[in-house]
Amino acid sequence: MCGAALAQTNTLPATTPTTPPAAIPATPPSTPPPASAEAARQTIPGVIVATDYPDLQAAVDAVPAPGGIIYLPPGTYKLSRPLDMTNKYNNGDKTRWIVFQGAGQMNSIITGDFPDAPVIDMTGSGRVTMSDLAVSGKSKSLLLSARRSGAGGGGNVFTNCMFRGDHVEVAIWLVGSECNRFYNTTVYVNQPNSVAVAFTPVPKFEARGISYEIASSYEKNMTGSSTTELRFYGSFIQSFGFNSIGLYCQGSTADISMDGCYNANRGSAAVNQIPRRVQASGPKLPAWFPC
Repeated sequence: MCGAALAQTNTLPATTPTTPPAAIPATPPSTPPPASAEAARQTIPGVIVATDYPDLQAAVDAVPAPGGIIYLPPGTYKLSRPLDMTNKYNNGDKTRWIVFQGAGQMNSIITGDFPDAPVIDMTGSGRVTMSDLAVSGKSKSLLLSARRSGAGGGGNVFTNCMFRGDHVEVAIWLVGSECNRFYNTTVYVNQPNSVAVAFTPVPKFEARGISYEIASSYEKNMTGSSTTELRFYGSFIQSFGFNSIGLYCQGSTADISMDGCYNANRGSAAVNQIPRRVQASGPKLPAWFPC
């Protein structure tokens, strides 16, 4: 729950843009998120309010081209199936983008109990922003993956989010997904043999005698060849279970940077299998290499 102490920030512009920002700033602007659906309607033109729809998937499906903003009022959004972000929003279609805006990571919570699937499936998806919300899953919380064709799978931004796994084996799994940014985000796992962040070119790996595998619920051609450029700014990666790992990197993964982050590990390793290039800076980076 360390993420609760982080300052709330919001990446939303004053008016609805026609395209997302061309460049991602090192530090997003600091403005509080809307506290209610009414406040969101007053401050975000054209906003889609999630509670106006039967479920969160229906709200996603209602976003028109070229894109739009979904506001999640305070509450828990329990999914009956993994949230499908694989088809409509992908990097191959440069005109499409989507923003999920919550009311705070302790207030707007997306959850799902899927033993073998992620809560949010973003295979082939790109140009997605999530701010001020939490995601909690039973097996995996978030899947970011490229398609076999190489389409999509990167360029996503997460700000003031929490990916929490009380019963999760991998909280965030990136498979061939590139150029993703995490600002002031907490990734938390507390189960034995769990992994907070997996950064791999293929959807399976083995670490310390434990096998991990993931599959998209909607996209059969999930794969990757290399995984590069992962950025964490002012974030917490916490792995507290026995034999747990904070960040697992495999194969040709490269170019990871951490700026002002904290990696708290009571398991086995803060980072397992160092990639070719890791940069770390800031005052809160103890034991960043295997211990």
